Parts: sequence; structure tokens; C-alpha cells
Amino acid sequence: MKRSFAVAHLQMLALDPPTLIDTAARCGYDAVGLRLVPMTAEERRYPLTTDKALLRATKQRLGATGLACSDIEVARLSPNIEPESYQAFLETGAELGARTVTAHLPDPDVSRAIDRFGRLCAMARPLGLHVAIEFLPWTEVPDVAAAARICAAVGADNGGILVDTLHLHRSNATIGELKRLPASWLRVLHIADCPPETPASAEGLIHTARRARLLPGEGAVDFDAVLAAMPADIPLTLEIPHDQRVAEMGLEAYSRHALAVARARLDGNNAPAPVGSGHAPAGR
Repeated sequence: MKRSFAVAHLQMLALDPPTLIDTAARCGYDAVGLRLVPMTAEERRYPLTTDKALLRATKQRLGATGLACSDIEVARLSPNIEPESYQAFLETGAELGARTVTAHLPDPDVSRAIDRFGRLCAMARPLGLHVAIEFLPWTEVPDVAAAARICAAVGADNGGILVDTLHLHRSNATIGELKRLPASWLRVLHIADCPPETPASAEGLIHTARRARLLPGEGAVDFDAVLAAMPADIPLTLEIPHDQRVAEMGLEAYSRHALAVARARLDGNNAPAPVGSGHAPAGR
């Protein structure tokens, strides 16, 4: 089966959306994820919700290249943020043709998180958007089980879970947990590998997630088992930022190489040998 491969904006975060789309097309990706809301104060902001010229240019490049917008991120429902503040974000995602919205729920009040996730799903439904909770091991929704409890409590037909193989491995989730999830909850799978050792601190976890992910087959993730537990036609999104390799190879060459490795490994063939330093083989 020929799989669809997208690239997450985090892997090419230095590029504005139109440039990201053109670069992804040259590399051979089928789709892009777009980060409309920055996750840190240091991230460059791409204001697609308010900059109409940027939005027009982004739509034009999607049309010209034939790439799809696979998802938009991130609706971050922390204790002081209401879902209604994301109305323009959702409408922009729908205008871009996105299928999925990534949501983070860093809130110690589980009842409030459930309420807000339900409201966000209700806002997204008439726009044709699926809302997926991304569990992050250093947050209040650290694993599959926590995300599943929220989804089950809300019961929205357009709600679900975004599985990232890096976070899946580092949250010590089991393949059995994945297999028990309703297929309708699973619309996208983020792909990245990691060393077998899990950092003890949130800072260490975040550093790897944002700056030093490994290519499929270089680390400890059992991709065969994960893919077997997911819907057979689930789109795959590479989210494999690696600062050192980008510095050595250049962003476009690195992202092209990442796609070649992922296609080979995840289609059951032997991946080409990684290029550049920073490689951490399984077992190190």
C-alpha cells in the first residue's frame, strides 16, 4: 500500500507557510501541517488568521503544488484560555482545507478540560474539522489513557487522539492500548524515532521533541507494531526536527532525506543509511 506522507511545520519551522509548501513539494511530500499558533515565545509567528495576503499566498501555493493541508496546530486550552478564542483559527483551517486540528489540554482540572474539549469539537464540527488531542508526557495529558478518558467523556463524533510515536514510546504506552482505541478517533499519525533512554526531566523531553528526534529505524520505536495497531489507511506525518543535521545538511536536503528513510522503513524495505552526525542507533 502506498502511504501518504505529510511534513509537520515543526520540522521546517524556519519557513513561512508558502515557502514550506514549495519546499515540501520539491522534497516529495504529499501534504503539510501548518502551525498557526506558536508554542513558545521564541517561535516565529505566521499570522494566517489575520494576514489575508499571507493566507492568499498559502492557498495559492497549495493549489499550485497540489499539496494538501493535513492539519493545523495548536489549539492550546490552558486554564486561562477558552475555546471560543480559537474561532478564527478554526475558520482559517477550514479555508485551507485542513482535515484535523491538534489540541493540547495542559489543565490540571480534568472536568474543565473535558468541557473545553467538547466545546472546541462542537465549534469545529460545522467546519468539517476533526479535533485530535495530542498527549505529551510532560503535561497533564501525558499518555494515551488520559487522552482516551477525555475523548470518551466528551463523546464527540469529530473528536479523537493524535498519536506521535515519540510521545507514545516515552509515555510507556502499550500496543494493546492503541488497539483498543476506536478507529474513528485516529486520523493522523506523527512519525519520529528516539533513543531507548527517556529523559527524567520535562526539559530533556522537550529538547528531544523540538530539536533532536531520530529518523525511523534509528531508535527504540517499534514502528511495525504501531502501524499494525492503527487504521491501515492512516496518513503519516513526519515530525522529525534535528537541529544538528539541518545545520550540516541544510533544511531541504535533510527533509528530503527524512522522507526517503521514512518511505523505505515504513513500506517494509531497508532504509538508506542516515547522513550526517547526531545518529544514535538503537541500544545506545
